[in-house]
Amino acid sequence: MADHLDIAELLKIELPGKKVAMGRYDEILWKIRAGYLAVLAGALGFFVTDKSSLALTSDILIVIFWFSFVAWVIDINFRRRQLRVVKAYNELVSSAIKNLPDGEGPGHIEATLLHISGERLGETDIEQDIRLSQCLMPSVFVYFGTPLVSILLYYLQ
Repeated sequence: MADHLDIAELLKIELPGKKVAMGRYDEILWKIRAGYLAVLAGALGFFVTDKSSLALTSDILIVIFWFSFVAWVIDINFRRRQLRVVKAYNELVSSAIKNLPDGEGPGHIEATLLHISGERLGETDIEQDIRLSQCLMPSVFVYFGTPLVSILLYYLQ
């Protein structure tokens, strides 16, 4: 008897691992976003209070923009990695369905329903870029809303 994994055992190991990885990427993304908002909102709080001797200067605005930009780039990179895991998961599910013995197919269930929604196999690079940009639009508001508020506060001083 050989000491190797067959395809079914490999899939039983890989599919749950991919789900865990996707969840961990979500946790990381929310920690980054929450930390970003806590740091910048807290820092801006110093400038909005009447009793603060601190002034919001153009140098501080530049720091806020750079901090926002760097946090956004980090967010994008983690989101791309998460989407790669989703794509790999969906490809594994499709491969598993294709390689099932005769008579053991998913029946009347459409195979794509077993995929994680939001990703499709066989998309062109342009379609994947459009999908990524749709995923990233909410993060633009998170990371560039604060600098816009900072500019508003700067001009209201």
